[in-house]
Amino acid sequence: MAQRWYNPALATSVAVMLVVVRITDVAGSPVSYDVTKFETSILDKWIEQYKVSGQPGNYSMKPKTNIPHPYSPSDVLHVLCFTGRLGGLNDTDKNVFASAIKSFQRSDGFFDHEDSHGQSGGSLWHAAGYVTAGLTLIDRFPLYRNTLFEAIVSDTAVWQATIDALLNVDSKKPPMNISSGCSTGYPCAQNIASLMSWFMMTNASTNGLGRHVNFVNDYYTFLAGKADASSGLWCSDDQRKKNGLINCIGGSFHIDFVFQHHTLVSPAQRDSTPTNSSSLFPFPKQQMDSALSLQLPSGGWTGDGIAYLNVDGIYQVTRPGVQLNKQYRWDDAETACDRLMKLVTGVLNDESKVLGPSVSSQSHALPALVAAVAECQKHFPDMVKTTRPWPMCLDAVPYI
Repeated sequence: MAQRWYNPALATSVAVMLVVVRITDVAGSPVSYDVTKFETSILDKWIEQYKVSGQPGNYSMKPKTNIPHPYSPSDVLHVLCFTGRLGGLNDTDKNVFASAIKSFQRSDGFFDHEDSHGQSGGSLWHAAGYVTAGLTLIDRFPLYRNTLFEAIVSDTAVWQATIDALLNVDSKKPPMNISSGCSTGYPCAQNIASLMSWFMMTNASTNGLGRHVNFVNDYYTFLAGKADASSGLWCSDDQRKKNGLINCIGGSFHIDFVFQHHTLVSPAQRDSTPTNSSSLFPFPKQQMDSALSLQLPSGGWTGDGIAYLNVDGIYQVTRPGVQLNKQYRWDDAETACDRLMKLVTGVLNDESKVLGPSVSSQSHALPALVAAVAECQKHFPDMVKTTRPWPMCLDAVPYI
């Protein structure tokens, strides 16, 4: 089962780390790491191994298995977006992708989270966010509204109780219909993000933000009041005691990118769905301190730099830093990106890793690596050399 959340065994399994030499200019100052080899020689091979023969737009979770998976077209689209190649798709290409993705939607609005052989990409709630994000990246929309989400956000007491239960999963397991199987704060925070992300990503077709304006108005304020002032994260005492602060980094990231999307949307979009709620991070200094404190000597938030926790970690260094006008520990943020890029670009430029079990055992791994590069390049453009700019697609489409 492909899991989005942290696996401690994977974090410590790599014994040897690649050393990447950072390019220097004539004065000897750092210029950039270089991932053009990945872009020109490796990426297309990564995509090719997941294609399903005779079914355009369908991709498998496992390489060369020819079993269509609901997650995998979105994995490919996310990778194309983060590497600046989404613009190479024409309307016909997009319609082919959309047709494949929509075939996995159920009548209740959720997307299947498993393929026909039971290979899972995540939970139903996670799929509601992630598979929908694939459609949103190509300006397409789900066929059906999500009936459970519609019912939850229509009643303030219900959605607040739902979020409370998900935030406190480490103290008491919530009902299955809202947990979708999550058992710690990290994956349960994915559900909290899905609830708002769904309406953000489908708003153009359903006007969900306008229809549920009270939910939109109160969501950010309610969640801000639930953040832990000491760590700056969404992190219950039991979550930290049972799973460590790193689990809170993984969970908080999902709430963060929803907050960021609301902060960064254009004035025209904001005016069309007015909200009285601030989506600034409630404790940016503490959040930044927590994320920086958990970066490992390897440069990642996991030893090998491959897991999603690495983009989770760096995002919670850079984004609070920007909110603080780059006046708090911004040099540390640049150093953190530099250390992570040394690790991640080494993986991306190693064909044996990208096409081997380290990255290609399932299609959902590579989006984490390219998202981390896009995030660091966004804030430090000269740090990573690419053939074209790598956009941080989470700013426009809030789910990964």
